[in-house]
Amino acid sequence: MGVEKDDIFLYLYNMGGAIVGGGAGFITVGGCPPNPPIPIIPGHIGKSKLLLETMRTIGVTWLYATPSFVLYLAELATKNGLDPRKDFKVRKIRVGGEPGPIAIPEVRGKIEEAWGAQCYDGWGQAETQTRAIECVEKRGGHAMEDMSIFEVIDPETKKPLPLGEMGVLVVTSLVGQGAPLIRFDVNDLVRFDYEVCGCGRTSGRMTHIRGRTDDMLKVRSVRFYPEEIQKVIQGVAGGTGKYLVVVDKDETGRDTFTVRVEYGRDILDLDGFRRHVEVEVRNGIGLSPVVELVPEGGLGRFAIKAATILDFRKPGAREAYEEKVKMSQAY
Repeated sequence: MGVEKDDIFLYLYNMGGAIVGGGAGFITVGGCPPNPPIPIIPGHIGKSKLLLETMRTIGVTWLYATPSFVLYLAELATKNGLDPRKDFKVRKIRVGGEPGPIAIPEVRGKIEEAWGAQCYDGWGQAETQTRAIECVEKRGGHAMEDMSIFEVIDPETKKPLPLGEMGVLVVTSLVGQGAPLIRFDVNDLVRFDYEVCGCGRTSGRMTHIRGRTDDMLKVRSVRFYPEEIQKVIQGVAGGTGKYLVVVDKDETGRDTFTVRVEYGRDILDLDGFRRHVEVEVRNGIGLSPVVELVPEGGLGRFAIKAATILDFRKPGAREAYEEKVKMSQAY
């Protein structure tokens, strides 16, 4: 991704609790002989104004955080009279922990526009660690095939699919010792490309992530993935890109489908903006929503795993969301 010896790296996942891809993140930037390691500053979710001050004082050039937290820091800087593009030295941003550019290209555009920096994505999870990372070409995540065997299989038959087809990813670790993984089903629907990348690497590239098979929603007989609606909302001009989908049942037992969308400060015609969102969502996933508009900042901000889908048809969903909001209020 273009790490240089004079870079200063700010790691914005809490040290303790859930560390998203933490070990692999340190290996990536730690430097390989004869390259020296670069400074890594451990960050902390919370006291975000202090984080911004630290970034300016130390001259941080790299950020590593969730897409939602990266965008929140840019918003906070602007609210405090700072220009993220001019008043900071950030030139590269590595995101993870939430659907990023590999799944939703529009996410990259918003982050790069906000910071004036290059944004790179990676894929991984607690069981596999980070196993696919973008290079400077930003054409998908290069799979670490010297560390894992990747198979894309049919979700129904469980048989391997031809190269280039979308299917469920299965990972076998070649390096795990304490907890070996053999054909571990990660539930992600992905597509691989084995065309040689412009950077020269010949490994397979994870070029698209559609979402987790167990995250698929079915509302009024229409099936869609959270990433599909996120792509629609991220592409709506005039919005902040923040949204919340609420699925529930009415008194007759019929599914209800509500999309809450933040509108930007430049939006004056709220009714026109609402109708525009309705059309875009309907065209994008084939389901007509009830659109509720929320002013910028009204949906709250989350540091890790931003809440975007609330399916209140599921037991305990409301309580889980309230707890998530409570945990994120501090940051």
